[in-house]
Amino acid sequence: GEHKGFSHGRTLYEELLRVPLIVRIPGRSPENIYTPVRTMDINPTLLELAGVSYDPEALHARSLLPVIDGEEQEARPVLLETDLSGGLKHGLLYGDYKLICYSKPERCELFDLMRDPAELNPIVSGAEFEDMRARLQAAVSSCGGLYEKVAGHKRKYGQKPSPDAVERLKAMGYI
Repeated sequence: GEHKGFSHGRTLYEELLRVPLIVRIPGRSPENIYTPVRTMDINPTLLELAGVSYDPEALHARSLLPVIDGEEQEARPVLLETDLSGGLKHGLLYGDYKLICYSKPERCELFDLMRDPAELNPIVSGAEFEDMRARLQAAVSSCGGLYEKVAGHKRKYGQKPSPDAVERLKAMGYI
């Protein structure tokens, strides 16, 4: 791979994250939209297309139709995470920037995806770096609070998956 990796789910670099979302909407012409989106926003999009009312606050997600229709211009922050081998990694994709933070060893890298789409020249200090790090910390905290509210307990990182989960991950090619 571009970052000397050969498996899925171990990094937060673009070559693993940049996956096309293909949606066919009856009655609409095909088009390409290059805005990064969150998978959590697919459910409210489908509900809206089906004419089903929903509470965006309860889903903690928003329909993608304003993005598709060109009505929403501001980028949505996209929280990234992996806890597979190599330690916990959190990231935030926001606008033209992506911040990736590693737990082992503890460090963060900021990438300007317009100037450095291959993510080869990390930015490790400066105002934009600090702003993105603060945004990431707020997003991780918010997500952790949501997880605790839904699951009834704090999220635990670094746990080994059950033997059944390992078999399912192997069957899907993740391990």
